Amino acid sequence: MFRVVEKFTFAAPVEVVVPGGEKQTFEARFRVGCEDLEALQNPDAVDEALARTWTGWSGVVDEDGEEVPFDPGMRDRLLRFPFVRLAVIRALAAALGGSRGN
Repeated sequence: MFRVVEKFTFAAPVEVVVPGGEKQTFEARFRVGCEDLEALQNPDAVDEALARTWTGWSGVVDEDGEEVPFDPGMRDRLLRFPFVRLAVIRALAAALGGSRGN
């Protein structure tokens, strides 16, 4: 059965290659609607679309290994790192391409 919804909510694994080459992973949660799909394909709108669609995470910790709760300000800080931004974009694209999602 296919359930039609206004926005699809799903989680996707994100693999970040940090400077130095180490791979670190976490799970991102997204909420994506039709209006977001076009924005995510537009280089001029992708940052705003990422901020709107990336709604949570698990497995993000600080330098001491303490869990970092999701917060829009921290999300925006992380998106300023090119290697994080690229990893999130790749995970979202893979999920929207059908490899994961609901």
